[in-house]
Amino acid sequence: MERRRRWAASGALPPALAARFTLAETAVLAVLAAEVLRHGACTLTVGHIAALAGVSETTVRNALRAARGLGLLTLEERRLTAWRNAPNVVRIVSREWLAWLRLRAPKERAWGGGYKLVNPTPTQENNKGTSALRNRAWAAEGQGAGRDMPQRDTGVSGKERTTLLERGACASVAV
Repeated sequence: MERRRRWAASGALPPALAARFTLAETAVLAVLAAEVLRHGACTLTVGHIAALAGVSETTVRNALRAARGLGLLTLEERRLTAWRNAPNVVRIVSREWLAWLRLRAPKERAWGGGYKLVNPTPTQENNKGTSALRNRAWAAEGQGAGRDMPQRDTGVSGKERTTLLERGACASVAV
C-alpha cells in the first residue's frame, strides 16, 4: 500500500490526467513513465509492473486499457510463436504527458551528474574560558538564584524599578 501511494504521489502524471485514474492506476502509470524516461519505452512484463507499483496484475491491465482508450499511450504486442510472447512495448504518445515528463527529466537525471565540492566553514569556538561562567551567572540571576551571585547593573534604582514594573512599561528590567 505504501509503495502504491509513493508511486502515485511521485508526480509522474500531470494533475489533469491523474484525476482520471484511481490511485492504483496512477501508480501503474507512474512506473510506466519512469521506465519511459529511462529507456524511451516500457518493456516490462505485466507482473513486473504490478510488483513495482504494489498492485495486482488485473489493475495493471485495467490501467493500460483505460490509458490506451484515452489515447495516452500505444501498446505493441510482440508475438513470437502461437504459445510464446515477448513483453509488450508501451510508448507514451500524449503530448501533455510527454511535455510534463520533459519538465521532470532534468530532476530525475540530476542525481547522476556532477557535484560541487563545498569547503566547510571552520567551526572553532572563539569564546572559551570565563565567558561561559559569566553567561551561567547571568542565566542563574534571571532564574532567581541566590543573593551571592553577581548582579548586572541595569542603571535603574530599586524605587524606579518597582515604579516601572507597576506601570508595565519595561518588562526587561531585572527584579
